[in-house]
Amino acid sequence: MRKSGKLKALALRVLLLAGIALGFAGAADAAAAKLNSMQTPLQGSSEVMISLRHQDHMWEAANGETYVVINRGLPANKGSLQLYATPDRGLSWYPGPRLPGSYSQSFSDGYLIGNTLYLTYTNTVGEVVFTALQRKGTTAVPAWKTLWSEIAFSSPDYYADNPAVAVDANGTTWIAFVARSGTYYSIRMLRKSSQEEGWVDTGFTFGDIDNLSIERSAKLVATATGMGMVYAVHNQIFWASRDNNWPLDQPWGGQVVFTSSNNDNDPYSSHFSIAADAQYNIHMSLTDGNRVGYSRFDAATGMWKSKWLTGVVNAAYIQTSIVAGDVVVTANSGSSRLMVYRSVDGGNTFTMPYTLEHPAPGGGVSYVYARMETAAITAGPMLVLQQYIDNGTQRLLLFNVPLP
Repeated sequence: MRKSGKLKALALRVLLLAGIALGFAGAADAAAAKLNSMQTPLQGSSEVMISLRHQDHMWEAANGETYVVINRGLPANKGSLQLYATPDRGLSWYPGPRLPGSYSQSFSDGYLIGNTLYLTYTNTVGEVVFTALQRKGTTAVPAWKTLWSEIAFSSPDYYADNPAVAVDANGTTWIAFVARSGTYYSIRMLRKSSQEEGWVDTGFTFGDIDNLSIERSAKLVATATGMGMVYAVHNQIFWASRDNNWPLDQPWGGQVVFTSSNNDNDPYSSHFSIAADAQYNIHMSLTDGNRVGYSRFDAATGMWKSKWLTGVVNAAYIQTSIVAGDVVVTANSGSSRLMVYRSVDGGNTFTMPYTLEHPAPGGGVSYVYARMETAAITAGPMLVLQQYIDNGTQRLLLFNVPLP
């Protein structure tokens, strides 16, 4: 096993090794209100219809519309990833463009600025694609125009997967992705800036480069002074960051945020979800050992603090949202329900005001894969999509959660 040489000059500072401080959101809230689901027309054949957790697939526009990219599992010549829009909080859904070259194992990430949605994803040959889709006009039924679609990364030596994208205050766009070379995996990074021509492979790698596990994730997020990235390799979650005034080729600083107690045998320990508030504090939920954890990056101090939100609740999938300034974490409790945790004080304390209840399984219907999706930033109410299986078809339920 060999370590990345790109962070060798920067010490990793371990904040939490013995477990994060306990702070259960209440044994819960036996008083939590139960919310029922409604059906949506969104469906497909891919088990990763709305995965992965660390990537963003849903966005809320200033006009109240919600957009979501799902993997329908269609043949690549049609484009498995497809954009849908709802102008009325999920009562109706309208299909938008399919992403060319995407297939049943394509994963996307993106961000919304004004009426333009910027997306990255991987295609059938392992290239990283970056595209921009613009919402046209003000009609009730959303219409879209593809502004551009370009290959950000292509290599005969690497197959790319799980890309994530963000833009900093200088206008530099950063993409992080998992690169596979033979049986070896690493996290690599691209950039596109006004100082350079086209996409540049930074040469940076993050975490171990080895063939032990593909369970790796990386999510970029703008900070108050630059760009940051949460990434998971093996049984640890890390934080790396840079300031906007650094030279573009300067290695990023880093630290360990969380170390799993389950070594590298818990496939869900690499699952995390992040959202930044208006003050650039970064809020992260994670799962480990069937528990739900919460971590907060303080923009003023540059420090992470963490705690458990639950004991063992059979959690595997989580989503973090900022709902009208409140921090909201949604997590599954096995295959039985979803739990909504809310903090009105920036993550210091949490309550569980709602549980999200799906119909009873049976007749070919299964909720065993409780994948879910929320928008990272929403004015509320919060829309939650939950994936389930209906006689071999992957479908999505919708919950309209009355927050704030």
